[in-house]
Amino acid sequence: MRDGVNDHQRLISREATAADIRAFYGERPYPTLRARVVTSQSGEVLGVIGLAREGLWSKFFSEIREDLRSSLPRAICLRTILKSLDFVRASKLPVFAIAQADEPDSHRVLQRLGFVQVDGDVYRWPS
Repeated sequence: MRDGVNDHQRLISREATAADIRAFYGERPYPTLRARVVTSQSGEVLGVIGLAREGLWSKFFSEIREDLRSSLPRAICLRTILKSLDFVRASKLPVFAIAQADEPDSHRVLQRLGFVQVDGDVYRWPS
């Protein structure tokens, strides 16, 4: 059951800034990345999706706060996911993604986005 507060919350999608990444992850070190964020109307970063550079390849990733989970089917979140694929398409490096074991639909979602299964939970963007 959805609560009415989150159903009507205005969400905003935009390119991530360094401040957004610090706000979401805290002071934890993070790799070079290009990402989009979904924020609440008040500016709180609720989710991050994009590419993290890891040596000679990049990793397509996403992380969300639990507050965003019920809003994932909303058009703003779906558009954010699709817009994040611009980073993948523009990458000059091979792009990989790992299906999350605790997300039952992660394999299906990666395949629908165009990733090809390489082995087990590992997927690669066809280049």
